Amino acid sequence: MIELTILMPCLNEAETLAACIEKAKGFLARTGIEGEVLISDNGSTDDTLAVLRATYGDDPRVRILHQEHGGVSRARNLGIDHAAGRYLTFLDSDDLWVPDALERLVACFDREPSLGLAYGGWDVIDAAGRPNGRVYISTWEGDVWEQFVIRNPVPASAVAVPRAVLVDLGGFAVNRDRFPIDVEDWELWVRIAAGHRVAVVSDVLVHHRLHDRNSSSDVASLEAAYRH
Repeated sequence: MIELTILMPCLNEAETLAACIEKAKGFLARTGIEGEVLISDNGSTDDTLAVLRATYGDDPRVRILHQEHGGVSRARNLGIDHAAGRYLTFLDSDDLWVPDALERLVACFDREPSLGLAYGGWDVIDAAGRPNGRVYISTWEGDVWEQFVIRNPVPASAVAVPRAVLVDLGGFAVNRDRFPIDVEDWELWVRIAAGHRVAVVSDVLVHHRLHDRNSSSDVASLEAAYRH
């Protein structure tokens, strides 16, 4: 049985995605976790699909899905529908895990199998990989709905969620017609916390790379989504 699916949504990343996939495969190999890398292409118009199929078409550890462009929530939901892993974790192509991130997230479920979510902390690096001093580490765990409603402490690239929980809740909300950049991850964590206990690893598990192509640069859309 596959223990973990690493789900990677992508859009027009022909030049950079292979390096990220290799890093994800390397994490699985080092940890010994039985897993897969599932790529969910969100309607790329460059050579992303051609590169993926040429490079990984015969690789049993990598699966490739494709949809017409419909936003990251639809791409992630497509991956959830097709994932083989007992747990899912999400990795955006501009984020980097620390070496033991996957092991520490999965270990939370070994200690408490009924959890709905495990998450860790994050820091920020620049385009060259240099830390900029911003570090976000939470201690919230257990029954955290009231805290999660007020603030989102969960980085999307440092979570593990049982696939059964994601399927039961219907995955990520799709609001891209109203908000070009949404906060659909926060909305999902709140729904998970409404009915499940949550565990935290109070250390940095992922480095978030900040550059001028980050979707979070769309401040107006983010503000509207936060208000919603």
